[in-house]
Amino acid sequence: MAALIKAASLSPSTLNTVSAASYSYSMYWTRGVGHTHGTITGNFEPLAIMNGQDMMASIRGQLGPNAQIVPIGNFRVGMGAAPAPDQCSPELSQSAPREERLELTELPGVGGHARALCVNNAGLAGGYCSTGDPNPHVACIWSDDLGPYVVKGAGAPSQVNGINDTGEVVGTMMIDGGANRAFHVGPDGLRVLETLGGMHSHGYAINNGGFLIGSSWTIPGNDPGDKGETAFVAGKDLQIRSIGALRADWNSQPVALNNQGVVVGHSWFGRTFPGGPQRAFVWSEEQGMIDLGTLGGPAAVPVAINDSGVVVGITSDAAGRNCCFIWSATEGMRELLPGLASTGVVALNDRGDVVFNLHTEHGVQSSVTGPDGRTRALQTFVGHETEARAMNNAGHVVGLVFRNLHSHAAIWR
Repeated sequence: MAALIKAASLSPSTLNTVSAASYSYSMYWTRGVGHTHGTITGNFEPLAIMNGQDMMASIRGQLGPNAQIVPIGNFRVGMGAAPAPDQCSPELSQSAPREERLELTELPGVGGHARALCVNNAGLAGGYCSTGDPNPHVACIWSDDLGPYVVKGAGAPSQVNGINDTGEVVGTMMIDGGANRAFHVGPDGLRVLETLGGMHSHGYAINNGGFLIGSSWTIPGNDPGDKGETAFVAGKDLQIRSIGALRADWNSQPVALNNQGVVVGHSWFGRTFPGGPQRAFVWSEEQGMIDLGTLGGPAAVPVAINDSGVVVGITSDAAGRNCCFIWSATEGMRELLPGLASTGVVALNDRGDVVFNLHTEHGVQSSVTGPDGRTRALQTFVGHETEARAMNNAGHVVGLVFRNLHSHAAIWR
């Protein structure tokens, strides 16, 4: 710290003089394993700088080219204007005590947007990265060293939507001709799955037995209207088969499955989605598809299922209020997190931890609630929003942080 302050105080004098000024800087830089944060505070008198840039250049010279620096606090300026902060320089929020929050590590991208969409129990995260705007995103995996690895053979745009504990991956990619197709990556490399007769398909999740789920259009052509979308399952042979819908003339889409092969998803009348009501279902080989009902309203959409068969999602009540639900075969559907109508539940693990994104007047804030009622906030940056997307059985959460008009992949542990 002393070396940094000394380097800053020796900045060349060219334009403006800031006298008797106290500066506090938040350091933020990439070392290949996330980010490190700290502050330096000093009374630089007299100090001559050029709109603040000489000082920042000196500090960045000590930290390396990836350093991002922002001044915090007040400035007392003699001549000229106060130094302008770097444009992308977050300060970590300390709104929750350390023991009541999960610590944030940003997952490095490859230049542009990045989002982590899934995580397995081995700590591998999947999602996508882009090489900068307006370049399309490509499917990525972040391993234990937190570096991004582009999925070999996946064209752009593509993304990883599911990853199991052995590292098998499913996702969606665009192929020649502009069709979106589900893909699988396993011991035999990348394979593109067939469809159920239509142009497009998507891969959503895979369990530890190699059983995977997705959806496929059943009607030829590229009409975005009644596309005949149907949920499918596939085994290790990757041969897809439809699991149908809640009604003969309805569409269906799966969202998650557990290691027992139980699938959750939602179904809707073809010509009303997304405006019409959607109904949540569970499906298994033994019992087929079952409607989970609602809490009195017309719609319900599940988001996750654990190995105990517990499902969480979003529904509506008789008053038209949106709320979170939790469902089990023995207790049926009940409200989860009562009183938080603007809460969006996004993930559930085998311990019973639930991740939700709470929409507040300050934006989206993410937290984890355990079965004991304890709530832990996901650490974020001051003035920036988080969005949790998935969680593993260790309670590690992946998702994204929005800052500087970009999404940045992140993991909280």
